[in-house]
Amino acid sequence: IERSLGESGTGARIRSERERTEKIVIPSAEKTMVHAMLRSADVIARVFEELAIEDFLDPWCHGVVNLLHAEWKEHGKVDMQSFIEAIDDVALQRELRALSMEDAEGEDLSHVIDDCLWYMKRLVVEERLVNITNDIRRAEVERNDARLFELLAMKRELAQGLKKVSH
Repeated sequence: IERSLGESGTGARIRSERERTEKIVIPSAEKTMVHAMLRSADVIARVFEELAIEDFLDPWCHGVVNLLHAEWKEHGKVDMQSFIEAIDDVALQRELRALSMEDAEGEDLSHVIDDCLWYMKRLVVEERLVNITNDIRRAEVERNDARLFELLAMKRELAQGLKKVSH
């Protein structure tokens, strides 16, 4: 397992959280989820049962979650200290160590995770709905009825899924 966010599948260097400044805004649910995962290894399994790595849209969060997922898949758990020490990028190592040691005194992580999971699932479904709506418009312009009916069925299923996630 490559333990660096340096060269990812896209070849883009993922900068540390401090270096990103205001150019990239991490949705607070993603950032909160990553922080909770770094503070409590028990949270990791729950997150991976309910979300896919692709559900993390921010490049930094996605990269960290990808590394956590690889470690979790390989060992069935994540020993946070060993995981962080095995990362090649020293700046990232320091950053993750600091985040993993943040004081969460009095904070109920289960409620935080519940809220973040709800928000992220809703966001993913909403994004899919937007994409399908755009595909429906293209199918209408192209007069592709078979594709149009397929997309309408997909949109109906997603809309029902959004109602479930929203309640």
